[in-house]
Amino acid sequence: MGADPRLIAEIKSQLNDDILHFAWLCQVARIQNPSFSESEIVQSVVDAVVYLVWKEIVVVGNAREID
Repeated sequence: MGADPRLIAEIKSQLNDDILHFAWLCQVARIQNPSFSESEIVQSVVDAVVYLVWKEIVVVGNAREID
């Protein structure tokens, strides 16, 4: 499927000093893509989070300070 740039931007904007829950990210994806099936919603969130981790923009797991 590939990472959706709109979802990536939304995750980044909400991550300012916050921790996001997977269910919340799925809700954001549902709002952005109302025609997606539930499996497409989940996959779009996974793709976006994997992209952000791969680019070292976010960390999943124990919190750590990057900058």
